[in-house]
Amino acid sequence: MGNELYASSIATQSLTHFLGEPPRIKHLRVLDESMAATIYAGDIITVDTGNKKPVNDRCFLISVWGSVRVGRLLYATDNFLRVSSDNPDKTLYPDEFVNDEPSFMILGRVIERRGDGGL
Repeated sequence: MGNELYASSIATQSLTHFLGEPPRIKHLRVLDESMAATIYAGDIITVDTGNKKPVNDRCFLISVWGSVRVGRLLYATDNFLRVSSDNPDKTLYPDEFVNDEPSFMILGRVIERRGDGGL
């Protein structure tokens, strides 16, 4: 029992240092301001590419019509998801409604952000 308690208190960063990154974890640099207010251009995001199940009001790396970007997924009606940008300028970054169409894919859930922007 002592080992389980000790292991559970080890920070994930320490385990990563000893064991290496799991293959499904990816680090990517954000290039645009579509998620400004949460994630800024130049920030590094950590994406769990094994976590593709939509969760309401969470950020995911997605592909819509071949364009890969970060978006906040929100449950809508009739089996649709609303892809929203946190940037308040909706003329530049309008919300989109998607479903299981082939033009939309969830590539992974954003689990961390590092950078000089805000949260």
